[in-house]
Amino acid sequence: RCHGHTLGHYLSACAMMTAATADPQFPERVAYIVTELGACQQARGDGLICAFPDGAAQLNNALEGKPIVGVPWYTLHKIMAGLRDAHTIANNSQALVVLTRLADWIEAEAACSALFSTTTYSWRWKRSIRENA
Repeated sequence: RCHGHTLGHYLSACAMMTAATADPQFPERVAYIVTELGACQQARGDGLICAFPDGAAQLNNALEGKPIVGVPWYTLHKIMAGLRDAHTIANNSQALVVLTRLADWIEAEAACSALFSTTTYSWRWKRSIRENA
């Protein structure tokens, strides 16, 4: 159960192909995916992007030390990496906005968890976002 993680891989691949080729379909695909992820994020209203059937439940279970199904944090990492690559490699400015909102969601959700170091995880992503903005 890792709904959505291949989209992150695909987004990274399209960003890399944007930089490696002159084929216009790759920046178009990057823009389309980032736009759709942003729309999903807006529809949800809190910054999370996920394709999990139970929404944020497995992410929250992990933060609370409860059993989880699948690999929810791996999946978010792949989506974040794809957005980072869309921004830094394919120069898609909207990807940075979507990525920052997702990082903010993680920081807010994990703020009360003793099991998850928001300082480490969020700091690393936000540093990466700032350095590549």
